[in-house]
Amino acid sequence: MSNLDIFKDKNIYAVSDADLDGNGCRVLTEYFIEPIAKGVVYYNTSERDLPDFNLEIALAADIVIFTDLIPPNLGFYREINRSSKVLIFDHHKTARDELGELNNYFFDDTICGTK
Repeated sequence: MSNLDIFKDKNIYAVSDADLDGNGCRVLTEYFIEPIAKGVVYYNTSERDLPDFNLEIALAADIVIFTDLIPPNLGFYREINRSSKVLIFDHHKTARDELGELNNYFFDDTICGTK
């Protein structure tokens, strides 16, 4: 079983930082996940409060992926996680300190978010 199998035939909301790491994550999502997913909606932003985040899309998605940024707070995360699987891939220590230990938080500060 491939790590990508969890995305097969799923609706994905891909949320990324708008910097180089975040855009690299988006390119990887387009290349590896989009071809096997049912559908992917992208949201790239440089604003940490995610002002244009579409909660309706998030709640309708099977999986919401955050890359190179995190949900703004635990309440925001919990609301989305009630109906959608949330995966967070990040490398910012301050973000890790803010959200604490989540099972679906993939954190490594020795490499960039794209890796």
